[in-house]
Amino acid sequence: MTINIYGCSENIRRLKETKNPSIGINMFPVFFPKVDYWFFMDENLVPYVTDNYKGQKIVTTDLVFTKYLQFTDIKPHMVFRPNIDLFGAISSATFAIDLARILGYKTAVLWGILDGNYEITKGKLQYKHFYDDEIREMSAKKALQAKRKIMSYNRKIQVVRGIL
Repeated sequence: MTINIYGCSENIRRLKETKNPSIGINMFPVFFPKVDYWFFMDENLVPYVTDNYKGQKIVTTDLVFTKYLQFTDIKPHMVFRPNIDLFGAISSATFAIDLARILGYKTAVLWGILDGNYEITKGKLQYKHFYDDEIREMSAKKALQAKRKIMSYNRKIQVVRGIL
């Protein structure tokens, strides 16, 4: 069984339509609502979820649910407790891959996850999301750590890249 996991890199601008089954991470389902699961970990996204919910299966962390989502009309499909081992990577994508594994998928196809046109300046990786032109930064070390963590999943679930 294969699941598609959609992130928010600027390369998503080339995406025509989603393939299901699928997990949309963070802001992705606001713009592409035809995903099966809407996975988010950031409490700042709760207003976007409540304003743009289209029947997706909501998956969030126990912390976000307890502090924010439980006070809305949206009831999550799953309250996800992230694998503590993953916290070194700090990436929604690594948690979404872990979710796919827990759901029983054998292969995860990644779309718009760590595949942008990145520039590294003074040890910082600069990137943009597909939905705006704001330049964001993360340490190059943290980006490499997240990429390694994603590839380490190949022992538990096959991780492949979708080509946009």
